[in-house]
Amino acid sequence: MSISHIVFRELKQRKARLITSLLVIFLATAVVVSLQSISDSSKEAVTKQLRNLGANVFVLPRSLSATDFYTANYGSAEMPESYFYKLTGSGLIKKEDVKAQLSSRVRIGDHQAILTGETGSRVFNPVNDLKGFTCESKTSAPTVILGNEIAKLLGKKRGNQVSIKGEKITITKVLPEKGTLDDIRIFAQLHTVQKFLKMGRVINTIEIIGEGISDTQNLAEKIEVVLPETKVVTKKRIAQTQANIIQALRKYSLLLLIIVLVVGGINIANYM
Repeated sequence: MSISHIVFRELKQRKARLITSLLVIFLATAVVVSLQSISDSSKEAVTKQLRNLGANVFVLPRSLSATDFYTANYGSAEMPESYFYKLTGSGLIKKEDVKAQLSSRVRIGDHQAILTGETGSRVFNPVNDLKGFTCESKTSAPTVILGNEIAKLLGKKRGNQVSIKGEKITITKVLPEKGTLDDIRIFAQLHTVQKFLKMGRVINTIEIIGEGISDTQNLAEKIEVVLPETKVVTKKRIAQTQANIIQALRKYSLLLLIIVLVVGGINIANYM
């Protein structure tokens, strides 16, 4: 009797076991492929959602009150720009999760606006507002981006010019309405704004993304060690939302793990 004949006879006598085994192999393969696919897509989706929520950790000058910060009333509160580079070089945070700002209220014609200079990344902004503002050139002319409301008040649109501190600057973009202080901001490169305001190499805010409540609290404590002359403010509501998203992803991963264990159990039971 040949080996092939014996194999086919065994398979014929154990049809149920054969079908179950094939089903287990199929399900196991499907689960492994799904796990990898879901893991990759979920990680990307969660990262995008976290970044869309915006910064939830803010490093401020010690003299600036939380009330003045939330109303963008910075006054003379400032800190050295070097703090930003010291923080990004500390290894505490990813460079794409942090940016530095210098903001000041200015009058443009008959209207008040907030002139904001930025450096670092703006990846976590949901609109990717300052795309193209990632670096500065000593030879190129400075440009600005206008918030939706200030653009309406000034009657300006892309390609127009706006006069800031006596200098006419080209508008490269008008942002969609957000319902936040960004609607009355005028964005430019950090060093451009420093020049306009004649303030030297200073900033008044460092914005950071921290993932979840515990992460932001731990991060805040570590930042205060690296930058003891500053104070750190966190937005707990944003952090809580981020924590909920991460927790939901963990629960989903646990469900997939249970499925894998069940499939493995079926396979083991099949040979008992």
